[in-house]
Amino acid sequence: GDVGQAIIQFTDTRSDLRAIIGYYTQSEIDDLISQYNEDKESFISSWKTVENTLTTAAAKSTYQSINDKLPDYWSLNEEIIALGKNISDKSSRDQAQSKAMNEIAPAYEELNNMMHDILNTKTNSGDSLDRNLNIATYILIAVAILILIVSFSISYDTRHFNAYFLRILILSIVPPK
Repeated sequence: GDVGQAIIQFTDTRSDLRAIIGYYTQSEIDDLISQYNEDKESFISSWKTVENTLTTAAAKSTYQSINDKLPDYWSLNEEIIALGKNISDKSSRDQAQSKAMNEIAPAYEELNNMMHDILNTKTNSGDSLDRNLNIATYILIAVAILILIVSFSISYDTRHFNAYFLRILILSIVPPK
């Protein structure tokens, strides 16, 4: 669904960042920076659409908390990319890797867990709706069968109806020769 897609794109930005500060070929790093920017934009676009699908107050509150934290998260990502994008500056790359481990990792986990909370809320809501629709379907089938039985009993006098019903019952138990 929409939340799952956003989570995947968010995770892709994390993978891109880790590769940017971990790879040792400048052309690969430059490509990964472009990929990071594309994945970030895809996430932002997908994330905006998630808001319109939220129905519970808890999910909306969590969504807003995530939105409040995202600007700082993206700023920290940009800072780490700036430190780690130049393969010739080992000291800055080491600092970028340290920041990624000590600052981005916990921030990512917090945001990712909050996104999964929204996903679980939506999944539980969908499961509940599915259960309710199944119950309604069974009730409608039972009512339809009851209406058919009442219709047959009104259409035929009781003796014919009972004979017809008895014949069907016997044929279902003992097949004709």
